[in-house]
Amino acid sequence: MKIIKIQAANDKIIEEVINNLKKGKVIVYPTETFYGLGCDATNSRAVNKIYKIKSKPRDKALLFLVSSVKMAQEYLEINSAAKKLIKEHWPGPLSIIMPVRKEKQKVLEGKTGGTRISPNLIAQTLVKKLGKPIISTSANLSGLPASHTVEEIIKYFTNQKHQPDLILDAGKLKKSKGSTIVDLTELEIKIIREGDVKIKL
Repeated sequence: MKIIKIQAANDKIIEEVINNLKKGKVIVYPTETFYGLGCDATNSRAVNKIYKIKSKPRDKALLFLVSSVKMAQEYLEINSAAKKLIKEHWPGPLSIIMPVRKEKQKVLEGKTGGTRISPNLIAQTLVKKLGKPIISTSANLSGLPASHTVEEIIKYFTNQKHQPDLILDAGKLKKSKGSTIVDLTELEIKIIREGDVKIKL
């Protein structure tokens, strides 16, 4: 696990991270909620590695970040209810599960996908520079608390067989409940997890 300290979207560091993502590497990076494990969401081998790193069951879908509503529309079908929430809460800690476009279901390995735009500048820059969605799942072992510091991440993964390739250390992150997750595969809103954003039904 290589660790790089980063406080802003430093061009040289961002370029190195993008090269790693293009090679199918798994990174740890800061978001507006927790440190996230990430990879190119369209690279099935890299996504599979994240499942192994987290010891997470394959039937549990992974959320991903997009850099814009336009990018979300490339991969997902956005209905009117989703458009309203997007306008109110993006960028921000609201992940919305929507149907994946038919032509993208093989790429994203599923019929539904959950996404958001992160207001964290480092996270946002990575997605924009890669030009593809980046997986965003908490950097921890499945079932254990999410990480606010790199020290917590190191404790989780140091003795594990499967580890992240690169960690971006942006210092201690603010406490968070995580992103709120809503299911909008249909027009009716279903709250899957309540986090930093409160949704009124």
